[in-house]
Amino acid sequence: MNGVSSHKQLDLSANPILRHYYHNEWELGRFSVGLWNLILYLSAPLSLIKLGISVLQFYAACHNIAAIDMEERKAAKKNQK
Repeated sequence: MNGVSSHKQLDLSANPILRHYYHNEWELGRFSVGLWNLILYLSAPLSLIKLGISVLQFYAACHNIAAIDMEERKAAKKNQK
Protein backbone atom coordinates (compact mmCIF):
# COMPACT_ATOMS: atom_id res chain seq x y z
CA MET A 1 0.00 0.00 0.00
CA ASN A 2 1.39 3.35 -0.95
CA GLY A 3 -1.38 5.56 0.44
CA VAL A 4 -3.62 6.06 -2.60
CA SER A 5 -7.39 6.12 -2.27
CA SER A 6 -8.07 3.80 -5.22
CA HIS A 7 -6.31 0.80 -6.74
CA LYS A 8 -6.77 2.48 -10.14
CA GLN A 9 -4.52 5.44 -9.25
CA LEU A 10 -1.13 4.47 -10.57
CA ASP A 11 2.00 6.56 -10.83
CA LEU A 12 4.07 6.59 -14.01
CA SER A 13 6.61 4.18 -12.54
CA ALA A 14 3.93 1.54 -11.98
CA ASN A 15 3.52 -1.56 -14.07
CA PRO A 16 2.93 -0.41 -17.71
CA ILE A 17 0.47 -3.25 -18.39
CA LEU A 18 -1.72 -2.30 -15.45
CA ARG A 19 -1.45 1.39 -16.33
CA HIS A 20 -2.64 0.66 -19.87
CA TYR A 21 -5.39 -1.63 -18.57
CA TYR A 22 -6.83 0.90 -16.09
CA HIS A 23 -6.47 4.01 -18.26
CA ASN A 24 -7.76 2.59 -21.53
CA GLU A 25 -11.53 2.05 -21.33
CA TRP A 26 -11.62 0.06 -24.58
CA GLU A 27 -9.03 -2.38 -23.28
CA LEU A 28 -10.96 -2.84 -20.03
CA GLY A 29 -14.19 -3.57 -21.95
CA ARG A 30 -12.47 -5.93 -24.36
CA PHE A 31 -10.94 -7.85 -21.46
CA SER A 32 -14.33 -8.15 -19.75
CA VAL A 33 -15.96 -9.49 -22.93
CA GLY A 34 -13.06 -11.90 -23.42
CA LEU A 35 -13.42 -13.15 -19.86
CA TRP A 36 -17.14 -13.82 -20.36
CA ASN A 37 -16.39 -15.68 -23.59
CA LEU A 38 -13.83 -17.82 -21.79
CA ILE A 39 -16.36 -18.67 -19.07
CA LEU A 40 -18.95 -19.51 -21.74
CA TYR A 41 -16.56 -21.80 -23.63
CA LEU A 42 -15.57 -23.60 -20.44
CA SER A 43 -19.10 -24.06 -19.14
CA ALA A 44 -20.83 -24.92 -22.43
CA PRO A 45 -19.54 -28.53 -22.68
CA LEU A 46 -20.56 -29.22 -19.08
CA SER A 47 -23.98 -27.70 -19.70
CA LEU A 48 -24.49 -29.85 -22.79
CA ILE A 49 -23.53 -32.99 -20.87
CA LYS A 50 -25.98 -32.07 -18.11
CA LEU A 51 -28.68 -31.41 -20.71
CA GLY A 52 -28.10 -34.84 -22.26
CA ILE A 53 -28.36 -36.54 -18.87
CA SER A 54 -31.58 -34.65 -18.14
CA VAL A 55 -33.10 -35.71 -21.47
CA LEU A 56 -32.22 -39.36 -20.74
CA GLN A 57 -33.77 -39.11 -17.27
CA PHE A 58 -36.92 -37.58 -18.77
CA TYR A 59 -37.18 -40.37 -21.37
CA ALA A 60 -36.70 -43.08 -18.73
CA ALA A 61 -39.32 -41.47 -16.46
CA CYS A 62 -41.84 -41.26 -19.30
CA HIS A 63 -41.21 -44.89 -20.22
CA ASN A 64 -41.65 -46.00 -16.59
CA ILE A 65 -44.86 -43.99 -16.15
CA ALA A 66 -46.28 -45.46 -19.37
CA ALA A 67 -45.45 -49.02 -18.20
CA ILE A 68 -47.07 -48.42 -14.81
CA ASP A 69 -50.13 -46.89 -16.48
CA MET A 70 -50.51 -49.90 -18.80
CA GLU A 71 -50.29 -52.32 -15.86
CA GLU A 72 -52.87 -50.34 -13.89
CA ARG A 73 -55.24 -50.32 -16.90
CA LYS A 74 -54.87 -54.10 -17.33
CA ALA A 75 -55.60 -54.61 -13.63
CA ALA A 76 -58.64 -52.31 -13.85
CA LYS A 77 -59.99 -54.25 -16.85
CA LYS A 78 -59.60 -57.57 -14.98
CA ASN A 79 -61.48 -56.16 -11.97
CA GLN A 80 -64.35 -54.93 -14.18
CA LYS A 81 -65.00 -58.41 -15.66
